[in-house]
Amino acid sequence: MSNRRIAALALLGVLVLGLAFLGYKAVKVVPPLLSLRGHLATLEILASSGRADGVSEAEVHTGVQALRGVHEDLECLYGEFVLVLPLLRGLGWVPAVGGDLAALPDLAELGLRLTDAGAILAEATEPYVAGLLQTRAGGEGRDLLPRFLIILPTLQSALAQAQSEVDAAAIARSRIDRQSLSSGLVRQIERLDRYLPLLQLGLAVAQNPELLGANGPRTYLLIAQNSDELRATGGFISGVGVLTLDQGRIASLKFYDSYQVDDLRQCYPDPPPALYTTMLAELWLFRDGNWSPDWPTSARTLERLYEIGQKQPIDGVIALDLYAVQMLAETLGPLRVEGFDEPVTGKNVLRLIRRAWEPDPGQTTGEWWRQRKDFMGPVAQAMLDRALDDPGSLNLSQAAIALERALREKHLLVYLHDPQMARFLAAREWDGAWRRTYGDFLAVVDSNVGFNKVNPLIEEQIAYHVRLGNQGRPRGQVTLSYTSRSTGGAPCLQEGRYLPTYTEMMHRCYWDYVRVYVPAGSVLIQATPAPLPEGSLLVRKKGGTPGQDTVRAIPEEAGQTGWSAFFVLPPQASRTLSFSYELPATVLRWEDDVVYYSLWVQKQAGTDGWPVTVRVELPPDAQLLAADPEPTSVQDHVVMFEFRLSENRHLELSYRQ
Repeated sequence: MSNRRIAALALLGVLVLGLAFLGYKAVKVVPPLLSLRGHLATLEILASSGRADGVSEAEVHTGVQALRGVHEDLECLYGEFVLVLPLLRGLGWVPAVGGDLAALPDLAELGLRLTDAGAILAEATEPYVAGLLQTRAGGEGRDLLPRFLIILPTLQSALAQAQSEVDAAAIARSRIDRQSLSSGLVRQIERLDRYLPLLQLGLAVAQNPELLGANGPRTYLLIAQNSDELRATGGFISGVGVLTLDQGRIASLKFYDSYQVDDLRQCYPDPPPALYTTMLAELWLFRDGNWSPDWPTSARTLERLYEIGQKQPIDGVIALDLYAVQMLAETLGPLRVEGFDEPVTGKNVLRLIRRAWEPDPGQTTGEWWRQRKDFMGPVAQAMLDRALDDPGSLNLSQAAIALERALREKHLLVYLHDPQMARFLAAREWDGAWRRTYGDFLAVVDSNVGFNKVNPLIEEQIAYHVRLGNQGRPRGQVTLSYTSRSTGGAPCLQEGRYLPTYTEMMHRCYWDYVRVYVPAGSVLIQATPAPLPEGSLLVRKKGGTPGQDTVRAIPEEAGQTGWSAFFVLPPQASRTLSFSYELPATVLRWEDDVVYYSLWVQKQAGTDGWPVTVRVELPPDAQLLAADPEPTSVQDHVVMFEFRLSENRHLELSYRQ
């Protein structure tokens, strides 16, 4: 028999065995697949309402069984293909579905880990469901959290097991390249990416019940930042709530105008130099405590200033801007708020808040000044009442998405003393911290120092051009473009004068103190001059020199350096500022003949997604190997990225010289 015939017979035998194996596997996997489909359908029906009051005790039991069934079905399927799964990682080249096939081993582990965590939690909490549902049904929504705290000690083992499984699932998720997946799978991964961090947050809090006052009262500052008057961490501090939790209950909740916090009989620290030169602030008072763009730094400053004025220690600081308020109002639904003549919703809350700030007809200036922020307490109280007294009315899915978005986009900032929670928040970039990064870095921080609310009418664009040449250090150029849609009149005078309506406060000149942060070791080559305006407080009150260039180096912040400028933008005007500088050689990383470049673009809290263009110019002889995310264009050794800066962005590319 010839060698060719032997080879043909051998190949035929392999094909027959392969088909037999596939047929055998098909018979084996059909039952768990059908079972999985049924269990998933049950869970989808139970979760379809998304409402806290949409599940009965019997439905909870059904859900627990279905969740455990899903996990068992996945385990069965995984066992059938466990030997084949590793081979799939090499099939990324297959057209159309290669990315999905290569990701299948990690997707399988992801599903197994998450369903196991869900089953562990569901089975552990099921014995307590009846009592909790009875509490809810009896209209005792405020007792749900205290009663849950009572049973938490018995759940710690299950919580730790679930945490381990969820953390393993997160690791499996990190190995999945979203760009290589099909569009349908990408949508599912994006959905998972919204919920997975919140699941981790819930588990972390449940394992640290002392945050809710389980072992004694805990007091937190709730900082209201008005993003219409932009400051470094989100907005001017217009008010503060002081929340004390004890055994899961709200022991007290008080609201202050930020001007009422300070006790000027006490000794206050000197302000940062730039706060003095731009606003002539001679003391560092509570309302200006968020001068640093690094939220943990500003939060600690606010704690210190609050303790000076109110003699009360604090356990954490939580800040939210107007965008976060809008998200909360949308999630909680129409709210009846004392003093408002229509229900508050996500669509009208900003309009109603701005109108509530204005004086009533015939009201004296003194009366208005004392009462102009009285609306904060009723609005916050209405939101708390809805969440605590009527939790069944909440759409939990919508609330979870809003919470994750507010944290990710830095409309909600959280600083806690607890080390474990601090690490948790930092790992997910929810702490508003200035990141210490490798490679290149860019952040633009604007502070409205004009005593007005003009920021909703200011449009800003950021353009960054970086040249990665063959010789010498890389060079960067940041160009900031500002346009005012304000229709206020000139001249531009920087003054703490309140106008009769909020709208008039919005239509004024924009006095901006801008900071541009870049990697430490960068050297400024050239910057657009920013002459000190004649209408500034420094010129009019302290004899500053009009026309003097205000571009200055700024103090290092978390390993980043940079420069600042102080300027005024009149109504209906545009202005461009540019900073050109040499970057440190460390922004590039070499491995043999491959060069790696990365850029971290930090979002300023309180902003709603500025348009950003990043232009990376490679050396003329460079060959681009990879870029993440997908560039907008690649042409003549220029790689372009365009996006809206709604959250921190990380760009990477590699090229061969």
